Amino acid sequence: MPIRVVEYVKQNGMGSTRGEKPLLEAVGKLLASKRFDEAIFQLECLSANGTFVPAQLLAQIPSKLLVKSPVLLHAYAEHLTGQGKLALAKTYALLAVKTFLEQGLSASFQASCALLATIHARLGELSEAEVVLLQLHDENLRADEGQSGSVLLALAELGHLIGLEESRSAERYCQAILLFEREGQPRLACTAAFCRLFAGVYTMDCGVWEDGLSDLRRKLNGSGLAGEFDSRLLLLECAYASRSGNWDYLLELERGRATADVKELDYYHAAYLQLLVLRAKLRTGKLADTQTIDEWEHEASDVRMLWLYSCAKLEVSLAAKDDRQTKRWKERLSSLRANGGAPPPIERLALSLERDAERNIMQTDDHSAAVRTSIPWKVRCFGGFGFFREGQEVQRLVWKRKKAFELFLFLLLQPGYAAPKDQVASLLFNGDENEGNKVSNQIYVCVHQIRQTAERFLGLEQAVVVKDGIVRLSEAGFDYVDVEKYRTLVKVGENLWGSGERELALELMEEASQLYGELLPASLNADWLELVREQLSDYQEGLLHKLWDAAYGARQYDRAETVAKAWIRLVPFKEQAYHAMIRSVYELGRKNEAKEWYGRLEAMCRDEYGVMPDPGLRTKLFG
Repeated sequence: MPIRVVEYVKQNGMGSTRGEKPLLEAVGKLLASKRFDEAIFQLECLSANGTFVPAQLLAQIPSKLLVKSPVLLHAYAEHLTGQGKLALAKTYALLAVKTFLEQGLSASFQASCALLATIHARLGELSEAEVVLLQLHDENLRADEGQSGSVLLALAELGHLIGLEESRSAERYCQAILLFEREGQPRLACTAAFCRLFAGVYTMDCGVWEDGLSDLRRKLNGSGLAGEFDSRLLLLECAYASRSGNWDYLLELERGRATADVKELDYYHAAYLQLLVLRAKLRTGKLADTQTIDEWEHEASDVRMLWLYSCAKLEVSLAAKDDRQTKRWKERLSSLRANGGAPPPIERLALSLERDAERNIMQTDDHSAAVRTSIPWKVRCFGGFGFFREGQEVQRLVWKRKKAFELFLFLLLQPGYAAPKDQVASLLFNGDENEGNKVSNQIYVCVHQIRQTAERFLGLEQAVVVKDGIVRLSEAGFDYVDVEKYRTLVKVGENLWGSGERELALELMEEASQLYGELLPASLNADWLELVREQLSDYQEGLLHKLWDAAYGARQYDRAETVAKAWIRLVPFKEQAYHAMIRSVYELGRKNEAKEWYGRLEAMCRDEYGVMPDPGLRTKLFG
């Protein structure tokens, strides 16, 4: 940090977390009155003093001034890391590292390097993380002025990447805690203690772990930080309950701790807590919301979120006794492990789930298919509608009520083949099932019709149930819907694409693109179904765009032409699709055909949009 800040902090003392709120409010007033230099100086001092500087204050500082303060750059990078904005966090961390190095501030430089290594690891940039960690490890061993708490904490969490013994991690955590306490940094000391307990929740001796939790509580109470760490304590207790499989107690903890603001957790720890609650509900037979875990796919840039997502999907597959999906997600975890592994406690959680999966798969393999009460149906929705299973095929079901058919289709297209009853009432019956009995009765009539039709044509008993406000198709009756597989392939492919595994991503995207077709009978019109069709069309267009980019970039122009044709068929009024076709045939040497396609593009743009296409493309073709 700048020399003036160091001197100011030395003169005014360090380590107190009391009275931080008035100081931060005073900084807020300085920022509101545009007194940025004074505000920056005060924030640098507060940060050096161990105060948690809110992101909303940092966001008010103009970028051209913020980049001049390595202390605040580091603080902002930490905030962005906690929010999952890793690419931007890396930019700020690199700037902080560079500036601290130029100023010759070794301790601050190492702290920012430790943060940078964490960001690299979470982005899956393992070689870059290893370079930084090796440098920090070497410098920490020969440090003349003592070791760095931030470096020890990074080595404790990421040391496995550079071959450090995992058994030494607990020692590094303890050393980091002591160093932070000596430096008068109670917040960092408590953070390191939390990280130690979180990393060791599945491996530490129970007595040692419980003593550590008690010690952390004493530290928090003594420093006035108890409220700030309330949600992290909840996470620790829930994780510890999951260790022994005490699922009912875990749910009691989660329900009873209304004072713990889970929003205070960073997005990764919040997702981990969600996963623990999901496991507890599924393993105690309670209704669990499995849809929210799909949001984790949007955090595909963070390798740890891919681990959590795969663990969650494996847990759902185990609960559903879906052997096909269980094998699939077990293999996905193995693939992630082969690409570098994960830090505890994700690794321990994943191993536990994989062992459960292995037992379930072995038990299933030991049973003959002949003893199964029924064989589930595979459902085709793209390019027509039909049901298939081991030599049987049903193409047409007879329905007395169109709404019953619509409800059946709606449920087939939902995750887990289920939807809340009030959502069904709103989307399919244009009403609120709580307003009266009319809509509710309509739903039950349709449910009864589905049961009758499914039993008559598909041999399924109780094909649909309404329980606890949820309308659900029997998961034992249907084990595959092509739309569900398509969505999964798209989302996993996008995750892999974002994490740099482009080759595997393209394989999944190619498989998905081949599944796509017209959704369900075209004669069936419903607002909700049109939204699904639009969403899937958008997915398909995104796939074709990436597949074309990959083929064109690899100079596979024949393949690029094929993809471009499919792109135009899908969205015949998309200028970008015509560009792809023109460039493909042009590279194949068919320049006259490229000009013909350009003519079609001109006509389309003129007739549909009243404009002309990009003149640069015309210049390339005609000179």
